[in-house]
Amino acid sequence: MRQTKAVLLAATLSLLGARHALAASPCPPEASSVEPVRQTILTVYDALTRDDSRALGQLLAPAFHAYENGKAMEGPVLTGLIRDAHARGVVYQWSPEDFDIHVRCDMAWASWVNRGAVGGSGEMKPVSWLESAALSYRDGRWVMDFLHATRIPEPPKG
Repeated sequence: MRQTKAVLLAATLSLLGARHALAASPCPPEASSVEPVRQTILTVYDALTRDDSRALGQLLAPAFHAYENGKAMEGPVLTGLIRDAHARGVVYQWSPEDFDIHVRCDMAWASWVNRGAVGGSGEMKPVSWLESAALSYRDGRWVMDFLHATRIPEPPKG
C-alpha cells in the first residue's frame, strides 16, 4: 500500500511538473516586445524607399503578400511596382505613426496611420493610408507576412 501511494505521488508530481513545463512560454523574451515589431515595419518602409531588395528579402516572409490599391498582390509584384514608379521619377514619402501593435509569442499584428506624400519634380501631394500587417518571428527576427493599405480619401473641398 505504501509503495502504491509513493508511485501515485511520484506520478502526480511528474504530471504537475509536465503541466508547468507545457504552460511555460517557449517564446524568447525579445519576441514579446512591441518595439522590435514597430522597428521591422519602419525598416520595411526604409527598404522600399531605397529599392533595397536585399533588405526586403530579410524583412518580408517568402510568401509575403499585400492588399494595395484594391488589389491582392504577391511581394515581388508590389516591390516591382514601387521600383518601376521610382524609375519614372515618382517619390514616396512614408511616415507610419500611431501604431497599435499586439504580440503573441511568434505572431504579431499591427495597425497604424501612414501620413506621407507622393509626387515628383517638386510636386508632392499629401496622402494618408490606414494600414495593417501580420508578422511572424522566425530565426530570431520579425518578418512581415502580410500588408494591407487603404488610402484615406481627401476631405471634400468647400
